[in-house]
Amino acid sequence: MDFTASTVFDFLKLRLIDAAGKIVFALIILLVGYVLSRVAGRLVGRALDRTKIRDNKILIKFLMDAARGVIMIFTLIIALGKLGIDVGALIAGVGVAGFVIGFAFRDSLSNFASGLLLVFYQPFRIDNFVEAGGTMGIVKEINILTTVLRTPDNKEIIIPNSKVWGDTITNFAAYETRRMELRVGISYDADIPTALKTIRDVMKRDERILEDPAPFVGVSEYGDSSINLVVRPWVPLAQYWDIYFDLHVAIKKALDEAGIEIPFPQRVVHMKQAGG
Repeated sequence: MDFTASTVFDFLKLRLIDAAGKIVFALIILLVGYVLSRVAGRLVGRALDRTKIRDNKILIKFLMDAARGVIMIFTLIIALGKLGIDVGALIAGVGVAGFVIGFAFRDSLSNFASGLLLVFYQPFRIDNFVEAGGTMGIVKEINILTTVLRTPDNKEIIIPNSKVWGDTITNFAAYETRRMELRVGISYDADIPTALKTIRDVMKRDERILEDPAPFVGVSEYGDSSINLVVRPWVPLAQYWDIYFDLHVAIKKALDEAGIEIPFPQRVVHMKQAGG
């Protein structure tokens, strides 16, 4: 074949036109895939809003993102194929690289896997007060790698998901009611039945305290300086701390009015005269 400058130019022009056409086609595929992924995400969200998990916003968002991601991955594979790239060889290469990267970032992968478990098993939800990873606070975010808590004194604590999932989780907001426990010490000279009745009357007068389960008050132990009573009312979760503080004040006032002493710690020292 006689390769003249004109022939080479025509050949390169055809190759450029072909390459440009493939690139434009691949970009169109990516654009269509992107639009479809957004539509699919919204459809998944609307469908899940009609199910039992409609209140679990974290899980719904995760599934919406997963639907978008799956469609975009398939779209990318199709687009690369249209560009003439051997997708099989590329995936094999990515697999080897993924093994190396996975070993280097195994802690991050552990946090990611723990995050998925937290999303699906839902040991707590946003705005629940929990103890997790050795920290107590209100759950503000559950991200891919971390869980964010806000402490009662308004500090932000960021905990790796693997530490949250791998440790004991206490969810103080799991139920609508909680049992409160107070300790009250009365003098050994006090009349115990009167003290018990006085505290029962205090709880009966507080309309916020639940009647079922019934509140309990009884003698728990004989202390060094006092007879210790345990007070256990059941209260609505949302009013727990208000009732907790109010009840301490009301019990003290009622016992004072009933003439029942709440003693402070005392120590009796017996002195013996030398040689006596």
